Amino acid sequence: MNSKMSSNLQSGAVIYKPSIGREIALLTISKRNWRVGIIGRYTKLNQAFMRFDTNSIVSEPDKRFEYFKNVMLPQIINKASYDFGTLIYVPNYIDYLRLTNYLRNESSISFVSIDEYSSQSKVTRNRAKFADARNDARVMVMTERLHFYKRYSIKGVRNVIFYDIPTDPDFYSQILQFVVDEKIRVEVSVDGNDEEEEEEEEEGGGGRWG
Repeated sequence: MNSKMSSNLQSGAVIYKPSIGREIALLTISKRNWRVGIIGRYTKLNQAFMRFDTNSIVSEPDKRFEYFKNVMLPQIINKASYDFGTLIYVPNYIDYLRLTNYLRNESSISFVSIDEYSSQSKVTRNRAKFADARNDARVMVMTERLHFYKRYSIKGVRNVIFYDIPTDPDFYSQILQFVVDEKIRVEVSVDGNDEEEEEEEEEGGGGRWG
């Protein structure tokens, strides 16, 4: 018998710790899964559809860009709800180049961009910057073709702006799912911190008897 244990027994004092770690872990997992299911199923997203006037299909790209520049961009810059986590989804690559060039050269907004021609290192780096609210990448501009080919899961998305209608209807719900996933991640993270505090309190419930 271990000499330390023997001396404890002889003195009539035994240290004990409740064996509830596994039960707490299972309860935590079940609770988190339940919360994820509830949030994912019942999350409602506020959606606003903007309209701009154009005389012909030929002038449509210019009118769309002017509307974004004069109406949408000031909201992104000034509204608190756009402080970080805004994804701009652009179906057309020419529109994407035009938009990113303008943001880079004519605006003060901090942003990152990824497209189907971006290197893997650039995609990884910019996704990480955008996902971390502590960085200054408030906005991410992404092309539809990148989503079509890679189907990356973009973390940190709080708002989505569709620069134009997606060419595939399924892409609309897939992109909005980023917002739902972010809400789940935040909710579970907050809930997990609370549970860790509860576990520490439970584990601190050991005692002595003699």
